[in-house]
Amino acid sequence: MQRLLLIDPTPSSRAQLAKRLEALGYVVTLAEDGISGASLALADPPDAVIADLWTPGASGVQICRFLRSEPATAKVPVLLRGDELDRRNRFWARRAGAATLVDKERVSELLMALERALATAPERDDFFMQLPGGVTDVRERIAKHLDTALFESVIAAELRALAACDTPQRLFDRLTQFLSQVHSYRWLAVYAPELSLFGIHHHPDDGDAAEAEARGALGVTEAQTSFRLEDADTSPCPSTASPMTRTVYLGRTPVGRIALCPTDSDRAEAENLLAILANELGGPLKVALLVEETRRLASTDPLTGLMNRRAFGQWIAQEAPRVARYDQHLSVALLDVDHFKSVNDRYGHETGDAALIHVARTVSEVLRDADIVARWGGEEIVAALPHTDGAGARRACERVRAALEARSCPTPSGPSLSGTASIGVATLA
Repeated sequence: MQRLLLIDPTPSSRAQLAKRLEALGYVVTLAEDGISGASLALADPPDAVIADLWTPGASGVQICRFLRSEPATAKVPVLLRGDELDRRNRFWARRAGAATLVDKERVSELLMALERALATAPERDDFFMQLPGGVTDVRERIAKHLDTALFESVIAAELRALAACDTPQRLFDRLTQFLSQVHSYRWLAVYAPELSLFGIHHHPDDGDAAEAEARGALGVTEAQTSFRLEDADTSPCPSTASPMTRTVYLGRTPVGRIALCPTDSDRAEAENLLAILANELGGPLKVALLVEETRRLASTDPLTGLMNRRAFGQWIAQEAPRVARYDQHLSVALLDVDHFKSVNDRYGHETGDAALIHVARTVSEVLRDADIVARWGGEEIVAALPHTDGAGARRACERVRAALEARSCPTPSGPSLSGTASIGVATLA
């Protein structure tokens, strides 16, 4: 015979429903409040629990969440009944894991839901837990469970707020500022390949060792540069605990990895924190990726991959006053591909596009990494040469001109092309 636990604070309602359940062949145990009901459920887990939405000591939602979190009752279906079935109560019932929430007056609906819940309930282990502390112990455990749930919801809310950060580095910095307030660790690392982010937060005395351990835990090669945050908010104590890692998902798509090296005393707490991070950090990382991609598209020429004219103008507007203030040199070269119109007319625009890409790649390879190369428009390429006077700029432009003349450009139409360019130079001194 299937055993039920009925938690109902109203004696008449409790007795009436128990009588009907017993007439259907169920063995019913009664409880008049949430605390004693939870204690009975844990001491001898029933096949199902029927609880009022509002009971003294603990609400039906709290009882449901608590029983779902306990190994002895995690698979026991909980059916809630109440007088006020508004959207908020239905929402909290679903979030708590209740099998159903029905109107207290609709007994037939409750009985049908009970039958379905018992038929679909997963098989339970033959295990139960006798609580030595009785009601007092259950009350303390429910309070602890609610505190934990509140803590986790606050952590989750803070992590979601990181989506407001406009750069990956700022996101990681804000993340460490928050986490170091709620948990002690030796180091924390986040790796998001699409963002080119490998962030490490560690103690100033533990930098190289922390980075080596983080690279090993996350599988990050030396080719990926690190973004290191060093401060005393992390634990300086050596730890024998091994790093813990989790994959960060957005839905079912992995967007990164996170690793944490805990102190020796709080590994269990660190595992719980890492689980929350893995569940909630995916959204902010994806938003940061979208912001970076939007920023890149807004500043990049789609054909050549160079900086576009707008972004180049913004760079010059910021750099020119600094050059003038510190009495430095800044040269700007404007390159125009010779006879480019005839290439388009003779071979087609696809070949013309290939020629522009070839020119852009050649200019970028010949000039220094510190030089800024952009597409000005059409067949014109512009380059800013910091700390370069007129003579140095002319030598650099001659290298570019010679390289373009010497290198052939493969084309989609078959034959390779070679060409020349005219370059003008202006210097701000």
